[in-house]
Amino acid sequence: MSMQQSHHCGIERWQRLLKQLLENGIWGVDVLPSAVHLTATTLALPIPEVMVKGMHLYVLPLGISKDGTVHFPATLSLFPPSHRQGRRVTDRTRSTVSIQLRPMALVCMNPPFTRSCGDNLLFGSLPKEEREKLQKALQRLIAQKDLKASATAGLGSVFVALADQVVKPGGHLAFVLPKGLLSGVEWAKTRQLLTDRYHLRALIVSHDPNRWNFSENTGLSEVLLIASRNPIGVRRVDDRFPSPITLCVNLWHNPTDPLKALLLAEQLRELSDAQPDTIYDLWLGDEKAGETVIVRWSDLRALPHWLFPFAFAQGELVMTLLQLYRDSVFNETHLPLCPLQQLGELGPDVRDIYDGFEILEGTSTPTDYPAFWRHDAATVTTLHQSPNAYLAPLRRPRPKRPLRDAELLWSRAGKVLIVERMGLNTQRLTAVLLPKPVLSMSWWPLKLRDGLDDRHAKALTLWLNSTLGLFLLIANRLETHGAWVKFKKPTLHKLLVLDVRKLKDAQLRQLTNASDRLAEVPLHPLPQMADDEGRVAIDEAISQVLGLGDLTKLRRTLAREPIITLEPLRQYRR
Repeated sequence: MSMQQSHHCGIERWQRLLKQLLENGIWGVDVLPSAVHLTATTLALPIPEVMVKGMHLYVLPLGISKDGTVHFPATLSLFPPSHRQGRRVTDRTRSTVSIQLRPMALVCMNPPFTRSCGDNLLFGSLPKEEREKLQKALQRLIAQKDLKASATAGLGSVFVALADQVVKPGGHLAFVLPKGLLSGVEWAKTRQLLTDRYHLRALIVSHDPNRWNFSENTGLSEVLLIASRNPIGVRRVDDRFPSPITLCVNLWHNPTDPLKALLLAEQLRELSDAQPDTIYDLWLGDEKAGETVIVRWSDLRALPHWLFPFAFAQGELVMTLLQLYRDSVFNETHLPLCPLQQLGELGPDVRDIYDGFEILEGTSTPTDYPAFWRHDAATVTTLHQSPNAYLAPLRRPRPKRPLRDAELLWSRAGKVLIVERMGLNTQRLTAVLLPKPVLSMSWWPLKLRDGLDDRHAKALTLWLNSTLGLFLLIANRLETHGAWVKFKKPTLHKLLVLDVRKLKDAQLRQLTNASDRLAEVPLHPLPQMADDEGRVAIDEAISQVLGLGDLTKLRRTLAREPIITLEPLRQYRR
């Protein structure tokens, strides 16, 4: 056979392979006909010489049909065959056909992210009445099938459970999900599912302030996930393969150019057998595009959540954080740390307060229930604050809400307030101290345990506003959109803080004096922390008591983080 004939045969074999792949190897579903048609065009357009008779791309019904049948595209594989119906877009008859999903070698999804809180916009394109019926039906289905998913986290969590139903042992998942997957309380079941049945090969997040996301139609912070299903007979992948690694990729520059994305992907492919506890730089030409922290999958599974390796764009901060969590060591000094819950209990959230109290602001007559309301960056500038509102017990429930016991709620008031939500780029305080117990909005009241007094409260408030306290707090955030973050109660209860119970009397006296001295000193917004005289004074007090040495480097490095400054990190080769 001549070289030309051999080349021609090779092309024919390649075309037959592509034809089989398009007709039988790829399956795709969506509720939007336009999305399915676009997918079909995208797949077929680069190879016009290949004649494709039909593809397994389907438009699925969403909603409740006239006969009362519930249609959930997100849970297609969980329904009986009679409910698995769709319209094949490459079929000219536009008829409805039965869909029989096969075990998949790869499941790749970018599911909708709408959560079921607030106005509850799950299935938000449908009328409200129909949407409410679908929401209740989805909750029943999750319970009946005992799915490791939470509708509170949004449909993304349910889609992961769906993918788990169809992916083969040894197969792979590739998802775009909200960054809340890494630390969100509502995502705990999804993290547990992946922990039990998969090896997380790579997680990729963007620290690019111009593009926290990967999807085109959202500005929310997202994560790319690549995971491999454990082989048959292997409960966890490290039962057979020692110390598998996870690539924790922190992008400084999130490319929109497909070629640049491919160049980064190739660099990540070369790290498949990299050594754990190391950092590798990613480059696009002479500009640094990010860093990859290599961790053992077993170590990642052991963390309280998965945000730690992605809490900061700068790898040195990530390594410092992991050592602090693992060994309670900073600057070769052992720190007396403990979970916050050992020092006190966080009080009720604002929704519960609204169910028990009327909020009185402005010139209202004071009541026996003082409160600290809101978190105004322009006015909340000092460690010590005073009540700025009052509460009055409700006499009857609000519409469609339960009436909560006001006295029970009030019994959980506290003098120490820890931030519940904040803009890291604008606000200044992560904790404040009040002269009397209060309930709050935008802050969690902390009721200290018996045996702890105002001295311990002052020391703890000082710690939480120090660079080390801020460093650990930010690492436990729930990130929704860049610098706008929340701190959930279950996560804060596990937050490592200074164990003020272990301080000697002299140390406690030093921190109390520092708190009194700095009580009315205004702190600057966090992006200015590097040279903030008030923050420097707090750090010096903490460092002197604990023997930590100079905290300037940590403070300045943290001050450069994009999540705080909203400025991209830049580094170029010489």
